[in-house]
Amino acid sequence: MSGIRSAFLIAFASSNAVMAITFVNSMILARLLTPAEIGVFSVAYVITGLLRTLREMGLGSYIVQETELTELRLRSAFGVSLLVSSCGGVLVMALAGPAAQFYREPGLSPVLLLLGLNFFLVPFGATSMSLMRRQLRFKALALIDTSSTLMAAITAVVLASLGFSFMSLAWASLVGTLTSVLGVVLCRPANLPWAPALREWRRIWGFCSYLSVSSLLNFISYSAADLVLGRLMSMSAVAYFNRAFGTAGLFSQVMARAIQQVSLPYFAEQNRRGEDLRPAFVQATTLLGGVALPFFAVLAISADPVIRTLFGQQWLSAIPILQVLCLAAACDSLNYLSNQVFTAKGQVRTQMQIDSWGLLIKFGLVIPAALHSLAAVAWAFVLSSVLMTVLRQRALYTIIAVRWTDLARVLHSALLPTLGAALGPTLLVMLLPASGPAVLELLALGCVATLGWLACLYLGRHPLRAELGKLLGKWRKRDGKQL
Repeated sequence: MSGIRSAFLIAFASSNAVMAITFVNSMILARLLTPAEIGVFSVAYVITGLLRTLREMGLGSYIVQETELTELRLRSAFGVSLLVSSCGGVLVMALAGPAAQFYREPGLSPVLLLLGLNFFLVPFGATSMSLMRRQLRFKALALIDTSSTLMAAITAVVLASLGFSFMSLAWASLVGTLTSVLGVVLCRPANLPWAPALREWRRIWGFCSYLSVSSLLNFISYSAADLVLGRLMSMSAVAYFNRAFGTAGLFSQVMARAIQQVSLPYFAEQNRRGEDLRPAFVQATTLLGGVALPFFAVLAISADPVIRTLFGQQWLSAIPILQVLCLAAACDSLNYLSNQVFTAKGQVRTQMQIDSWGLLIKFGLVIPAALHSLAAVAWAFVLSSVLMTVLRQRALYTIIAVRWTDLARVLHSALLPTLGAALGPTLLVMLLPASGPAVLELLALGCVATLGWLACLYLGRHPLRAELGKLLGKWRKRDGKQL
């Protein structure tokens, strides 16, 4: 367990570094580019993302969970990745013209042509990174991820300041991919073969086919607003919603991302040993709930100073959207680990079926909502999240016997920390002048929320209290050794 905790701390630190770079970059770009320019890149990124999920095919998850990972299977995974990625790159470039015509936006064409080059580069790093995840080499992965994000951010800011408009984001994506591939080549495992193969493609396809379709459906569902709003409303509407949606996704970019990186190898190892995954899943979800639900409550309360501080006055239309999306994000946080369990148990077909329903639900709600307003689209996301939670909980009950009472205990344990975190900021928002500096207001809200959260963690004896105590003990021991 200590090894998993250390791996999580490394992944968590990496995710924080990536988030910090990304958000500083977003703050700068929000002042250099208009909402319409950012909207063009957002739509192009979603279009390439549809093929990106097919390109990945779940190969990373296959390498992590494969019980008998031979050299030939590794080579076959690399060969399949090369073949699929090359086809995806060609298809993205072929779609550049038709996509620009469909969305009535000529700028989409050059962006898609440039983003298509990424597909030809990614296979040279993807297999290595998956094997490094299996081996829990999170220090090397953290260095690669942080370097890639930093180089992409620098490129985007420099080119945007030089007047490259939305193309600055496309070039930044390409530079980030090149940096990642270079880092992987330098840090790749010594036993990883270079030569591709296809002999074991049937075994790989047997696992990856369902997971690949599931990932595609999940991505389309995740990007429903960008796809629909770009056609039914405007590129500016895409940007406002995307900005609010990205801010609400802060938690998943940091905490959930770190946990998901570690949880799949951990659950897969536990499953190979024949151990029951239910206790570990419930414990992890309880710890997540104790952080996630208070975070989203405070974010909803602090939406105004958050948007003004991060992005400036031209993005104020995103504030009410962000407040509603915090409800959807809080609901989604209860399901962060469900896909990891499904994959570890080999239940990729179940995962695909759930994601198929999710796609139908999301588009069935978002399309009519987009004909009304952006706020209606945000509420459509909330309803979709509630319905998906029901579907995932039913599947978890079937696969690892997670009960509704387990979910009720997770929510009950998170209630007091959430109230403690939200009470102070609520009072401050009511008392502070609306015309005050956004940065100072945000700092005050964050400090009060943190103090209230910590106090209620300890008063309510939340399981997070023990984890924080262990972490503090490690830091004390480390400081003692240094002295």
